Amino acid sequence: MDGFGFSKQLRLNTPKDYQRVFNDVQLKSGEKAFLCLAKANDLAYPRLGLIAPKKHLKLAVDRNRVKRIVRDSFRLNQHDLVGLDIVVLVRSKYLKELSSQRQLALLEGHWSRLISKFSQRELEFKG
Repeated sequence: MDGFGFSKQLRLNTPKDYQRVFNDVQLKSGEKAFLCLAKANDLAYPRLGLIAPKKHLKLAVDRNRVKRIVRDSFRLNQHDLVGLDIVVLVRSKYLKELSSQRQLALLEGHWSRLISKFSQRELEFKG
């Protein structure tokens, strides 16, 4: 995977892909705005799935804005997230009140926690 694109290969495309993560959550990072669930995959690249329900963000423009920010953050951090299938759930309607920079900062924290937890798990399995 060269560059910082977001090709179809980097997405969880089918309900089966999502279900695989939901059925066996290995890593979790959450707070008021986002919940990130992750599972190790046997691929040389990470994959991302997004869930932004109408329940939390009524307007499509708000849902699309948040999804665009999540995809952009993932795209910039994909080289550190290798080997993970990640599902990001939007949890709160207060999210639309946050600036894009604040949302990016929250996501950066999630990526860091997932990377740290994933590294620890790999060390435990090797040791």
